[in-house]
Amino acid sequence: MVVVELNEIVVANTISPLCFLLAQERGRKTKITKLMAESEWAKVEDVLHGAIRGSREIELIRDTCIERCVLITQTSITHTSTYL
Repeated sequence: MVVVELNEIVVANTISPLCFLLAQERGRKTKITKLMAESEWAKVEDVLHGAIRGSREIELIRDTCIERCVLITQTSITHTSTYL
């Protein structure tokens, strides 16, 4: 599980900032941002397949990362609209 947690942190640190910046810059809604997160995930998934042999672990990492991305985006949109 240590490998899974480490990979989750690496992937989360890769995907979340991208979603945050895109959402902040474009003011996208959550559904669109989730699609962008899934698109970014596709780029990372191949790397994880090489590092982790079990697909269940990869699914768990994917779900966690996309969930975090959406949460960060919702927070970003809320804070941005407060200042507009």
